Amino acid sequence: AAAAAAALRGRTETGDVSEETKIANRNWGGTRIFVRDASKLVPAHLLGNSDPFVNVQGFIGNKKLGQTENLWMTQKVEWPERNTNSFKITAPDLAGGAKLRLELHHHSHRGTGYFLGAVLFSLEDVRDMPDGEITLTLEKVATIPKNHQTMVQGQITLVFKREERPRSSRALRGPR
Repeated sequence: AAAAAAALRGRTETGDVSEETKIANRNWGGTRIFVRDASKLVPAHLLGNSDPFVNVQGFIGNKKLGQTENLWMTQKVEWPERNTNSFKITAPDLAGGAKLRLELHHHSHRGTGYFLGAVLFSLEDVRDMPDGEITLTLEKVATIPKNHQTMVQGQITLVFKREERPRSSRALRGPR
């Protein structure tokens, strides 16, 4: 299982970046991360209102990348695979060593409600991740007060799709 998890992250069992990943990274134009679903969440009736919606918000450091559509909260929330439910990471995002944080939030007509958990990635891990799906446990975040994290539980499934760097027009024309 550990070897499979390491391979999914584009790494060898010892944690080194695999040769295959190094070659793929030379042409890396970015990675689009689609939010597939969230499951085993706190039951909606515990959130205390009649309009329990959820969304995922993406951040690099403190910079907000965007958020998914608001969906009705059930025990397994499923987002349609489209760009409005994804986050794109590119080479300029890698500078500075910040982390990618995807946060799941309860959302009502009054705005953002309960924090339901987060997943964190180094941006290098995002770059090294091959195409595929991964399910992760939602976790608490050190920068959020403990009393705002009482509803953290469940899992989130993400789909990683690498995009190749566009070839320059010179490379497309070939040698003269």
